[in-house]
Amino acid sequence: LGERLADMDAMGLDMQLIMCPPNQCYNTVPLDVSVKAAQLVNEGIAAYVAKTPDRFVALGSVPMQDGKEAAAELERIMRQGFKGVQILTNTAGKEISDPSAEPFWAKAEELGAIVLLHPNGFTQADRFSRFYFTNVIGNPLETTVALHYLIFDGVLERYPDLKIVSVHGGGYLGAYSGRIDHAWGARSDAR
Repeated sequence: LGERLADMDAMGLDMQLIMCPPNQCYNTVPLDVSVKAAQLVNEGIAAYVAKTPDRFVALGSVPMQDGKEAAAELERIMRQGFKGVQILTNTAGKEISDPSAEPFWAKAEELGAIVLLHPNGFTQADRFSRFYFTNVIGNPLETTVALHYLIFDGVLERYPDLKIVSVHGGGYLGAYSGRIDHAWGARSDAR
């Protein structure tokens, strides 16, 4: 902690966001394990942030396998002072826009929670095995795919006040808004 605070001071940083690494979002394990894992991760983050609350803010983890469980854990940690959560860009291959996640998105909007989207590799990365393409191309592409699903499946329309932060610069979304608009206008299956 002392070293971290000294580094922050040396860099002129007043506050730092604390969250778990993406591989501690346990979305590929059974639900009961995921619920307990999210609680343990969040308790650890809360304990760390509590040591210097004027310098740290927290994002937690939620069990995205079940939208109701994710919403319940989000509500629990927001009452403890967390600013929101980090979720992966898919849940064991299932899109985060899946109807089963609806209770989570509703609760995130209701609470004004920040939802940070972070990929944990691209789901179909067989062509990305060389040249570190899993990270160079795969992670931004995974972020792009997740954001497109949130848009095209209507999550962002149903919950316009969501606060979403997408890592890797939002993937390729910023450069492709014209293609999204064109698809919406030209294809009925893209609405």
